[in-house]
Amino acid sequence: MASLENLLLLGDCRVRSEKKLLDKCKTMYQDKLDKLVHVNNKTLDSDDANTSIESQTEERGWALKTKKPKVFFTKDQKQSQYLIEKFNLGKVTGNKEDPAQVSRDMPYALQDGKKRFNREHYLTAGQVASFFSRLAMKDRKGDNQDAEDFRAASADRKLFSLREKVLSQV
Repeated sequence: MASLENLLLLGDCRVRSEKKLLDKCKTMYQDKLDKLVHVNNKTLDSDDANTSIESQTEERGWALKTKKPKVFFTKDQKQSQYLIEKFNLGKVTGNKEDPAQVSRDMPYALQDGKKRFNREHYLTAGQVASFFSRLAMKDRKGDNQDAEDFRAASADRKLFSLREKVLSQV
């Protein structure tokens, strides 16, 4: 009520826009970047000393996301084999592999001393997470039994039958 009385008595009515500290910081940072662009684009070191570039500033937004091109699984199954290796490693050791870290490690993965993947075959963290999720679902359902498990089971059966034969003859 006191501010209304002061307004009526004094007649001083100025509207000021209030900016928060974060907004002020952002605008100051943008101004500094614009000045830096102007300084860098002012002149060129070329044959003609009088040549200058007019600074062309583009309208820029704050923290615009860049879109990555879609990457599909290859037909030769290199990516699938790599991801299955990583998944099984996590299963054996008990430490699950982080999909984001697996995605970041793909450019550095080596096979026989050579890079395992080309640039266009790198998968995103979301794709790796989805693949790991499907593998985990298969494991829970029991559909994903390794060929080694079958070989081990058949070897056990053969050894058991051989043992029975030997014991029956003795």
